[in-house]
Amino acid sequence: MLTKTEPPMISEAAQTRVLDEIDEARYESLRRGIIILKGPFQAGKSLVLNRYLEWHHLNKNEVLINVNLYLLERLKKDHADSKPQLSSLAKLKSRARNLFSKYLNECFELHFQHHDLLVLDAVEIAFKYDINLVRLVYPYSRDGNITLISMPDDETGGFSFNWTYGLTKIINLASR
Repeated sequence: MLTKTEPPMISEAAQTRVLDEIDEARYESLRRGIIILKGPFQAGKSLVLNRYLEWHHLNKNEVLINVNLYLLERLKKDHADSKPQLSSLAKLKSRARNLFSKYLNECFELHFQHHDLLVLDAVEIAFKYDINLVRLVYPYSRDGNITLISMPDDETGGFSFNWTYGLTKIINLASR
């Protein structure tokens, strides 16, 4: 997490260029609407997403979903009586993947009933459980619905997303 004394890796000018590129991609993607903002950890992806939402006067609480937090809170809520431990889910990776995929599908379906933009941030848990976010959100990201995903790009940490299959527009922060 960035502290107040650490400036983000991406400059103000580069942020503005990325915001313009997101806008351009958003309007180009109205038929097939998934945009990935990828970059290394602490490159400023979340900062750019928040700035984009402010720039368009969009309510962050309505359109942005912190995937890690959402899945953990949903798991806690749905299993309050049985109190499953994350360590037991790690042992049953396929069960956790199916459960998390179900939660996300429900979340996306409900979200797009009320909004035409979905922003996904803090998606690292998807990699741990081999959840293909692009494939999950694709059915909902059409006909004017847009999904913007903040994606870590660190193959050494296991965060490689070679599963986009040309379904997305990719904006790379590392090249700024």
